[in-house]
Amino acid sequence: AYLAERGDVVPAAVYVSGSKIVRVQELTAAEVVEIFCQSKSAGEELTWLETTTAPRVLTLSSAHLLMPGLVDSHVHVNAPGRESWGGFDACTRAAASGGVTTIADMPLNSEPVTTTLKAFQEKLEHARGKCYVDVGFLGGIVPGEVTTNVTDLATAGVCGFKGFLIDSGIDTFPPVGPTEVEEALQALKPFNLVHMFHAELDGSCACTRHESEGAAPAAAAAAAAAASEDMPKYAQFLASRPASMEKDAVSLVVDACRKTKGRCHIVHLSSPDSVPVLREARADGLPITVETCPHYLYFSAEFVPEGDKSFKCCPPIRTADHREGLWRALADGEIDQVVSDHSSSTSHEKQGDWGKAWGGIASVGLTLPILYSECGKRGLGVAHIARWACEAPARLLNLDQRKGRIAVGMDADFAVFNTTLMTHVDPTKMNWKDWPSPYTGKALQGAVEMTLLRGNVIYHRGVFSSQPQGEFVSPSGTTIV
Repeated sequence: AYLAERGDVVPAAVYVSGSKIVRVQELTAAEVVEIFCQSKSAGEELTWLETTTAPRVLTLSSAHLLMPGLVDSHVHVNAPGRESWGGFDACTRAAASGGVTTIADMPLNSEPVTTTLKAFQEKLEHARGKCYVDVGFLGGIVPGEVTTNVTDLATAGVCGFKGFLIDSGIDTFPPVGPTEVEEALQALKPFNLVHMFHAELDGSCACTRHESEGAAPAAAAAAAAAASEDMPKYAQFLASRPASMEKDAVSLVVDACRKTKGRCHIVHLSSPDSVPVLREARADGLPITVETCPHYLYFSAEFVPEGDKSFKCCPPIRTADHREGLWRALADGEIDQVVSDHSSSTSHEKQGDWGKAWGGIASVGLTLPILYSECGKRGLGVAHIARWACEAPARLLNLDQRKGRIAVGMDADFAVFNTTLMTHVDPTKMNWKDWPSPYTGKALQGAVEMTLLRGNVIYHRGVFSSQPQGEFVSPSGTTIV
């Protein structure tokens, strides 16, 4: 088992009573992990557990890792309103099959977007009884009544907020500027909630930085770079959203963080170019964190098939030197976490040219085998994965008193990961809908065999619990209403 207190994988016995971990015992003379479960089974068809006596014992071989259930703080469920793109049932089942036991649902691309208390209540009502894993929710920040909406949603139990600094692609979720950003950060401070940012600036915003340093506006530079008809079409799309757009946006967020001291978080960092800006801000004690995503760590622009829009996302997948720079930043502790940014859509939405096709990567439930495969190539281990995909996301959402670690008092959320098996990515067998994915056909090292949520088995070798067992989760001290 990976034990956070040790920061390492050790033979251990983990004891569970009800929904909580009550004891963790290192085993020095054995190569097994035993989970004593005194809660009821998720289904008689799941045969690894003895269901007739208590305590029940699950014994794992030395090929298995017992990981904390993953916490994915960046998932677009797309419901209500766009159920054909996702939905709580499909997304949480796919998450469970990959050892993810908690997700945070983004405020878009549902309709209505989750920017008001009324919209949040609609989403809660829609999601009830459909969640196979625990679900937290993020509110959205858009222009208009920022303080009122932030206060209402924070009081109602959201785990944080998300805003765009560039067109989101959804008309009902427009971007915010410096004034709204600072107002939101001030409003969030009494709740100790984080403001997450899609960090790209297109150069037309009055807040674009670096122009005084002689740099051209990002949009103008991008347009010039994209103008060459000799470029492959993906190269044109990539040039239209250069890393400088991300760096400009990160600089804006750092400025707002410096003024307000409110908690800030950069989502889906696609380039290491912004890392020095973040490093300086954190050296000054500013409360700013950053994530990247598996697709920026696994793929590179050189190998994106010209016509395959399943690879389209914003910011775009960049070149191999950007990818390896992100890995170095992760290894050095300058990027805090790795989460999926799952944003599925139908095949229809992925049609058209690179500029018009919907941007988003379908990947929920794949983070663990992707990271395990790629970490092994770079001398990184399970301890890194647990910090990036379990502990840090739980801390970001203020759920770290119950999620993200194997320790006494924590929720009994586990991913049982077999390091000797392979995950063969086949959407038809992954409980996905019509979700085009760039991972289709890939073979990843390791596979999740079982997922437990609060002591109950919710997934085992392709079989799910007969009923959804996920609950709505919120930061310590708040209750979902």
